[in-house]
Amino acid sequence: MNLSIFSLPSFLGNLVITGSGELSSSPKAYLLTDRGRIITWKFYLNKLSSSDDQLLSVQEFFDQFRTWTIILCHGGRFAAGIFERNESLAHKTMSRYVVRKKQGMKQSKKNSRGKRSLSPGAKFRSEQERKFSLEVEEWLKKHHYLIARCDVIAFHAPGKNRNLILSNIEVNERSRKIILTLPFSTHSVTYNEILKSHRLLTRIEFIE
Repeated sequence: MNLSIFSLPSFLGNLVITGSGELSSSPKAYLLTDRGRIITWKFYLNKLSSSDDQLLSVQEFFDQFRTWTIILCHGGRFAAGIFERNESLAHKTMSRYVVRKKQGMKQSKKNSRGKRSLSPGAKFRSEQERKFSLEVEEWLKKHHYLIARCDVIAFHAPGKNRNLILSNIEVNERSRKIILTLPFSTHSVTYNEILKSHRLLTRIEFIE
């Protein structure tokens, strides 16, 4: 039975979690109840402390994951969405021409290899890359108040994009916020892909 964590049936939500574990060679994990197992992503276990004095119900456990930020950033493209449960609070997509045509490499990466080009195209791509970074920073800072209160921040941002994202997300080290790279592949940098990622991250499977 596949379900959203935001619309659990009462019989499942009222079950008490009695144990957990990880599935080998998989990004998935499981929660144990008296009636069966719940298959979910491993990162959820970060909020299931073995030192808790009181056992949590399934509903109480998943209520800890109400607010989400999901970000995709690579190849001069950026897409992001901030959600409370299934409601979109903010979203953004943007793109800049930063990848060398037919060669699949950012201009800055080529320059870093000592092959700096002085062509008009190279200068244009370098300027576009600079503007792209500034625009991403501006959006993240503008929505800091929403991102800061999210329970989960999930992103795919390879290379220098990873530092671009993480350096503009201020997190209280004492918080139990979960920050992770997406545990699955994405196919495009679009808002539709953000919505798809949100659905995948918040789906569980119940096996009696």
